[in-house]
Amino acid sequence: MNPELIALLDSMTPKEGINLTPVEEVILYRTETRIKDSMFMYNPCVVFVAQGSKTGYIADKQIRYDPDHMLVTPAWVPFRCDAVGAPGKPFLAVSIPLSHTLLADLIRKLEPRVLQEPDDPLALYTEPVTAELADAFLRLLRCLSTGNALRALPPLLIQEIAIHVLQGESAGVLFNLFSRKKGHVRILRSLQVIHEEYSGKLDIPSLAALEGMSVSSFHSLFKQATDQTPLQYIKRIRLHRARDLIVFEGNSSTESAYAVGYESFPQFSREFKRYFGYTPKESPQLYPVPS
Repeated sequence: MNPELIALLDSMTPKEGINLTPVEEVILYRTETRIKDSMFMYNPCVVFVAQGSKTGYIADKQIRYDPDHMLVTPAWVPFRCDAVGAPGKPFLAVSIPLSHTLLADLIRKLEPRVLQEPDDPLALYTEPVTAELADAFLRLLRCLSTGNALRALPPLLIQEIAIHVLQGESAGVLFNLFSRKKGHVRILRSLQVIHEEYSGKLDIPSLAALEGMSVSSFHSLFKQATDQTPLQYIKRIRLHRARDLIVFEGNSSTESAYAVGYESFPQFSREFKRYFGYTPKESPQLYPVPS
């Protein structure tokens, strides 16, 4: 553990849960409680843990990450997880976006690498944290904690971190996603469409048509890549966004339901309770956050 990194994150996370930074999508996390079996939505990112640990579950896989192992999420994935934190020794982590545009551009510039074909091309994975990566994370946090004079540096440091991620042993997942015209690349584009247009009238035939695929082929490849059907995935995106609106933006349950695309509040309430384990009105003021 790096004492300076822990001290920086401790000072930059005054509240439990999500703490924002001056750079959009660079998010800091803090929890002083033990979180068990909570559902979250992960955006494409790399997560570095300074203190504590977290265990995630996706399908039948278990993924643990801690100060020695970072989490890499290539796509938008619902994730069930447990976290270890305690008063006086909180779970502390930083999430840095992995822009698909940036990754594709870097892969084109990097020397071709022969990498093992991944079993699950859109899955989350962990990677050992190298000394170079730990140093880049530390320099990024130093910049974010200072005045405006150094605010121009974080985008460069994020690019540096992305380059280090692409040098990892499991980077074949990323290379396969962004360097080849494969079916999973098309699914990745569909995931982005869903995340941008989740509140509209999304339908599977239209999504399949956008990628020039039959409905059956699209459905099969989507489930292979995400372990969910397209309809299940869209529903979960809407539910997660509704919870964000309730908890972080103070919207009412009814407002949130219609804002994310539901036409029936009773249906929204039933599905919300079934998925999260509590009703929209019972949503906590702060819930454990994806990290």
